[in-house]
Amino acid sequence: MQKLGLDCPTNWLEFIQPMADYDYVLVEKCLKDRKYLDFFKRSPREKILNNRLMGTDTSRVLSDVLEVWKELGGQVIAPDWGNDHGKTLEGYKECCRLIPRENVIGVVQTTNCWEVEECIQSYGGKVAVGFDVGSEHEDEEINKVYRRIKVVLQLRFKKVHLLGMTNPGELFFYKGLDHIDSINTGLPILLGFSDMSLLGYKRIKDVSSYNYMNMDYFPYDKDVYNLIEGNVSSLRQLLWGKE
Repeated sequence: MQKLGLDCPTNWLEFIQPMADYDYVLVEKCLKDRKYLDFFKRSPREKILNNRLMGTDTSRVLSDVLEVWKELGGQVIAPDWGNDHGKTLEGYKECCRLIPRENVIGVVQTTNCWEVEECIQSYGGKVAVGFDVGSEHEDEEINKVYRRIKVVLQLRFKKVHLLGMTNPGELFFYKGLDHIDSINTGLPILLGFSDMSLLGYKRIKDVSSYNYMNMDYFPYDKDVYNLIEGNVSSLRQLLWGKE
């Protein structure tokens, strides 16, 4: 059963994180926001640490990632570079020299099936696949979806983490695939803050949950909370066919 991780601003953590199945933690946010870090230090749940600079394709330097990992433990998503398979493999190896290999999740950056096979041979038991794997920023959304589905199917002998999700319809293709272990997304929260429902949602170009990660002044509101809760329930329906 796929585990769901959720992005949200610091002052919403206590309300949003109980809806998630594990802690999805942003290294950059931990380094800038002690309250954010302390919340996850108190949490006993399993953790996945994302090393990306928020809203970019750039990874934090590994010394920063190591600093947060020493505080929180858990699994770390290794550095990656968009459509640069060779550099991403080297980033994984470097990460494994600092953090035990069993705690490192390699990211699949590929433009062909042979590179996927090399990832299968080089990475540990769990890998991450971004929503835009093998794609350029300007590519049509449907093409990005199909490319990730194709890669995920090729990785059937690995545990897979779906790194981000912007098109809920994609999840229909993953029902019954036992090797998909986890997913992270901020979409249900972003839509809730925008007074939008996940039901009938149409992809908004360039929408990003990262715009909301630093909006700690965004006040708690019961109606917004109820909408977010409904969006998360809808997402679980897509993942599992139930809440």
